[in-house]
Amino acid sequence: MNHQKKVLLLFLLVCMLLGIGAFFLVARTYYVDLSASQKRDSEVLGSLDKEHTLAQEIISKAPYLSRIDISFLSAGYPELISFKVIVHLQDSLGKNIATASYLIPQTAEEFTIKLQFRPQGESLDSKYTLVIETDAPSNVLIPLGSAYDSYPDGRLLVNGAPINDDLAFASYSKPSPSILIRETFQKSSTRFLYIIIIGIGFWLLGFLITTNFGHPESAVEQIIYPFVVGIAIPPTALFFLSLLGIRLTRNNLALALMIFLIFSIIWKLIAKRDNQYKRIAAHVPTKELMILLVLLAAATFTRVVQINDLVVPSGVGGIAHQKILDRLVRKEKIPTDSIYHMGFHSNVFLLYELTKMDLPEASLLLGQFLGIVSGLSFYMLGRRVLRHPLYALFSAALFWFIAPIPALLVNWGRYPLLQGLTILPIGLLFFGKENRYVKSNGVVLSIILSGLLFSHYGMFLILFVFSVILLLKQALTNRLDSARVKYLQFTLATIIFPILVVFIAKAYLIFPKAAWGNFIENAHLIYTYNDYVYFFGHTLKNGGLILWIIGSAGYLLKCWQNRSLLLISFLWMVGLLLLDSLQIALLGHSATRPVNLLYFLSIPLAIFAGFATQLVFRKFKPATYLFIAFGVLIGGYNIGSVVDPQFVFFTAADRQAISWIKSNIPQDSIFLVNSYPYDGVYKPEDGGAWLPYVAKHKIRFLNSADQYEDSNRSIRQLPVDYVYIGSGYGELATDIVNHPEYVLVYSKEGRFIYMLKK
Repeated sequence: MNHQKKVLLLFLLVCMLLGIGAFFLVARTYYVDLSASQKRDSEVLGSLDKEHTLAQEIISKAPYLSRIDISFLSAGYPELISFKVIVHLQDSLGKNIATASYLIPQTAEEFTIKLQFRPQGESLDSKYTLVIETDAPSNVLIPLGSAYDSYPDGRLLVNGAPINDDLAFASYSKPSPSILIRETFQKSSTRFLYIIIIGIGFWLLGFLITTNFGHPESAVEQIIYPFVVGIAIPPTALFFLSLLGIRLTRNNLALALMIFLIFSIIWKLIAKRDNQYKRIAAHVPTKELMILLVLLAAATFTRVVQINDLVVPSGVGGIAHQKILDRLVRKEKIPTDSIYHMGFHSNVFLLYELTKMDLPEASLLLGQFLGIVSGLSFYMLGRRVLRHPLYALFSAALFWFIAPIPALLVNWGRYPLLQGLTILPIGLLFFGKENRYVKSNGVVLSIILSGLLFSHYGMFLILFVFSVILLLKQALTNRLDSARVKYLQFTLATIIFPILVVFIAKAYLIFPKAAWGNFIENAHLIYTYNDYVYFFGHTLKNGGLILWIIGSAGYLLKCWQNRSLLLISFLWMVGLLLLDSLQIALLGHSATRPVNLLYFLSIPLAIFAGFATQLVFRKFKPATYLFIAFGVLIGGYNIGSVVDPQFVFFTAADRQAISWIKSNIPQDSIFLVNSYPYDGVYKPEDGGAWLPYVAKHKIRFLNSADQYEDSNRSIRQLPVDYVYIGSGYGELATDIVNHPEYVLVYSKEGRFIYMLKK
């Protein structure tokens, strides 16, 4: 076969792969309409049978409506028979748009029907009706929703007669790129500006270290390292300032930064250093940096798109981190009586103190900024491992726009893990460098490792176990010459030093307060097999399946070339799982639990995907450029849609209710809010959970099933004045709506505030 035919076949293969990938990703891209999402699925509306028909009216708040999810409960039935639920979507004139039938699960379980249909271009502010039928008898199919009018925009009808209930549903749209771009700049233009300012601030902080104590080998390192180093500095610095008893006020932090700046300038003047920056500037890879800049701009845009409609961080994690941040602000110090990693909180606290930005907004923006920088950090690792910038750029495009992790972490508010994933690649990078490079950048490495340790213990242990495995491998293969031994001793000492310092400092402060016992008692969080199946499903969302296929193929090819890789990866995972078991046995909790390792796999999978592309298309480089463009355009459109409505507890409707509360309710009033069992513990999972942080009102909630059994009596025993019911989870509304002891004082967009009669 001549060269032209080979090129043509490769070109056709590339076009086919891109076409399949584009169809796969675009078909899975749906942007949720949070204004219409109804999550009150703890309520049951009674069974639906073949004698009755349900119809839920919906007002779409977005153009190009293309999917509606409806939640049900199957009560289970014998295996020898099967039943279906049939769903129709009709427009305002009664014209049928889509019809689909679904099998009802034979086991007792909750399930969600996803009705997908052709995008409706004129759907903005248009009315649609979901008509639901079934061939099942009574007590088999149970629609989930709210036993009161939680969705005032549309009625729920049974056999054509309206009732005072609503279904649990979520609507999604498939907007055109032009609409998405226009809406993003209309809604979030100031967020773009804030993220740029945050980036400049952290970069300058890191640059003061890298320019004085680092020896970058290239212009790319010189540009990217300061971002990661800047993120790694505050966690360590603020902890030791608190340890010294220095209050973390705005003036003290500004003074500390000023002293740090003056010290850096003096060190720069007196230190004898070669003129490395002129040498680096003479070899700037312009083409590489231009492509990286395009990827960075696209990553920034997609991360802003993800939070277009978010007001505060999502999930129970977002509320938990806000509680920690509120404590930091009140006490003006990093808690030294806790062993929880607070690196992310330290960075948010620093941002808050210096800018006085709202804490929820600061958390949200810093989280998205970390998602941006994680791609830059990953790119540096890929550049080192793949030894070619083109394939590293391809891997970075996969990591930024195709991989569901770390993008999906925004749904659960898992920002400490995200910060760990951002710093980790640079830590791994140092272990592939020469002795001279590591020693000349020892200060930078120490800061990165300390910042990683404070940010997320699990990500730090991943790095630690990796370094131990490398040491054992080299010892067993007799490759430890004296120079290498000194190098490994220096590297391990650099790792172990921050561990010892932090452990000694925290152990000294924690043991006298008996905090270990409390931690062990409250930290049990052991997942089941079904939980891990659920978590693995997250890694397949968006373009995750593509990443798994290409990354796994690359891993197998690399193992075929280098058999020791299989042994290293096996020992690495075994070591981490042993650490996981040890942590569970000692503490009841693990920072390296398998779900964290599963999410970490996005890094090696993207690296090996780059290797697979390098191996297959190394003689046809235009293919890799096409893959990069595909990742930016198609992957970017897809990754912007990661927001999951079931984890969004506070929306614009809640913000409007909060504004009313500030104007009409006394500041000393106490609110009762919805709660729901999360990992067996009742926690606020509703917009009301944010009342202490956005309205400065105290809240109470029912914390057991027994209290919910007789909620009116339980409420009377609590010192509360008002009840807040949002769009989240909980069962308060069941007993409060229409009860004579509660007076409705606010009702708008599905948010209700009741006053208790005294």
